Amino acid sequence: MKPTHFLCIPLVTRLSRPGLSAELSALKSYITSADNISIPASAVRPLSTIHLTLGVMSLPEPKNVEEATQVLQSIIPLLPQRPIKISLLGLGTFPGIDPGRAEILFAHPTCLDYDFDALCQRIRHVFEDAGIFDKRGFSLFLHATILNARKTADGGLIDATEILRNYRGHVWMENVPLEEIGICRMGAKKKGEQPLAFFYPISSRYLVAASPQV
Repeated sequence: MKPTHFLCIPLVTRLSRPGLSAELSALKSYITSADNISIPASAVRPLSTIHLTLGVMSLPEPKNVEEATQVLQSIIPLLPQRPIKISLLGLGTFPGIDPGRAEILFAHPTCLDYDFDALCQRIRHVFEDAGIFDKRGFSLFLHATILNARKTADGGLIDATEILRNYRGHVWMENVPLEEIGICRMGAKKKGEQPLAFFYPISSRYLVAASPQV
């Protein structure tokens, strides 16, 4: 079945928003002013879309969304009792992709004082065991998409060689506490539509559930 929703951790928080906004604006200015780079500004993802995807799911009916939100609630015991602080670094492409013919460029999340990858794997396993995630689907590869050539008017490939070189060690955000993990609908937000299905703060100490928007 076609995926309709995805489980994600938003990277735009109260603390990260100003810095990430400035970084994305600077990136747009850079790619549109550099003589040796031909990447449209529209390839840069909107601030509100910067997130880490843990998995995708098909939830065609409201009852399916309710089942998924119950599974989401069940992960509360897995969550740490202290904030998880994430840095977002560099730019890269998926393994095996020619930088001269790239579609997606992403930044890497790093966490120095907590095994964040292991937590995300445990959360994925909960959703897989509940039958919400397909175990035959893609494996976990945490990344935050920064540029996506598919979202441009041309929808073509880009030569990312130069920008990857210049942004190899770039810091997009540093040691920012994560706030939420949640289920989102796929696709751009339509006028008057709430894109979030259900969200929980990522630290169980501050658990406050939002109402489902389905």
